[in-house]
Amino acid sequence: MSDSIIEIKTDDIIDNLNNIITNTDIFKLNTNLQYLKCFIFYLEDNIISNYKKYEIKIQNNKITKSELITLILDNTKIESKKYDLTGIYKYEINLEEENIKDFCDKNNFDNYNFITQYNNFEDIVFKPRIELFNDNNVILFFFTKNEKKIEKNIEKTEKKHNKTKKKVSFKNPPITTHNKTKKEI
Repeated sequence: MSDSIIEIKTDDIIDNLNNIITNTDIFKLNTNLQYLKCFIFYLEDNIISNYKKYEIKIQNNKITKSELITLILDNTKIESKKYDLTGIYKYEINLEEENIKDFCDKNNFDNYNFITQYNNFEDIVFKPRIELFNDNNVILFFFTKNEKKIEKNIEKTEKKHNKTKKKVSFKNPPITTHNKTKKEI
């Protein structure tokens, strides 16, 4: 037996993909998402120091603004360290069935963008897409530990402390000499 590698040609893959698209229901559209993966990354000095992974139950293909805020507030602290939210991203493979072949062509990756950034708290909606790709839909949160705020708070408390310090000075009483003589008895 020889250990040879069997190569699959790109043209064979595209031809097979045509067959799969026309003759199977593998790329059928889904009506609703029931669960969504959520990844939370904690950064310190632009290095990931920790992360969490959740599976969130969603209704009507969306995470509401209140659910989003609750999720964020529940995850601002980890290992007794406080983090600030710096990014909310949605990764959704939003391909239509007729675009699968075009997407698989290696020259067309630049035409597709699956990441959406959110700068405000709002409902995050996922559109019904191909069921095969639903497990890849993800929401991402990035939290950053902000050392500068802590240092500023320490400086402010020290300044406040110094402002309330009372200086007390004592006057030395004038030195008086009492001339006493000893009596001998």
